[in-house]
Amino acid sequence: MFLVFTRFVLSAVPAVFFVRRPNVAFKYLLAYSLFTGVGQYSLLYGALKLGMPAGLSSIVMQVQAFATMGFAAMLIGEQVRPAQGVGVLIACVGLALIALNFRQGNGDGVGLLPLVMVLGAAMSWGLGNVVTRMASMAAPKGEKMDMVSFTLWSSLLPPIPMLALSLLIEGPAQIAFALTHVTWTTVGAALYTAYLSTVFGFVAWNKLIAKRGAGPVAPFSLLVPFFGLLSTALALASSWLTDLLTILSTDLIMDLS
Repeated sequence: MFLVFTRFVLSAVPAVFFVRRPNVAFKYLLAYSLFTGVGQYSLLYGALKLGMPAGLSSIVMQVQAFATMGFAAMLIGEQVRPAQGVGVLIACVGLALIALNFRQGNGDGVGLLPLVMVLGAAMSWGLGNVVTRMASMAAPKGEKMDMVSFTLWSSLLPPIPMLALSLLIEGPAQIAFALTHVTWTTVGAALYTAYLSTVFGFVAWNKLIAKRGAGPVAPFSLLVPFFGLLSTALALASSWLTDLLTILSTDLIMDLS
């Protein structure tokens, strides 16, 4: 949780002192911050702390692609083509089978609560995507919303609740230990999540959503499991056989969807 706090502090400060506030109502900034910043990461990191495997998390999080399509259809009237609907159903079954395989596998079992938490994180991300689209549609006529400004200013709100959650869940002692035992690995992780993932990644992602719509863009996140499982295998020495089978299964889901 403290890493998420650090992530958004670095993303927002000092950039917001040099970037004008976005031309959008505060309610969109607040909603996006709560769904994408607080909801998504508090549930995801909480699940990881409870033992959710990182590789499995990267798969389950892709439920957001289907959630985004559903929320976009219900809330802003984006249409889902019949072929997309069939693809969603097949992909959902595939994800469920992969999750079941992980749970029943040797040493990779996962409890129901962490799984539900990651599903909640995916839903929260999906809602954040729809809020981004709604914000872009609400921009003054003839103007395009500045997604750089939107993303940076929305990073101002998550640090306070994430710090509170860090104090509650991780505790002051663990935070103090992290601050007094800084390594190049932790510095690299903080810089990567703040600047590459948030500033670059989310700005590019939000620009695509603003231009193309939430539903059409969301399925591109299905590329994430491949890289998530590969990095998990390299960094955490996961079972190569299990990861390879999961990667191939994910590729099948992508083809069918």
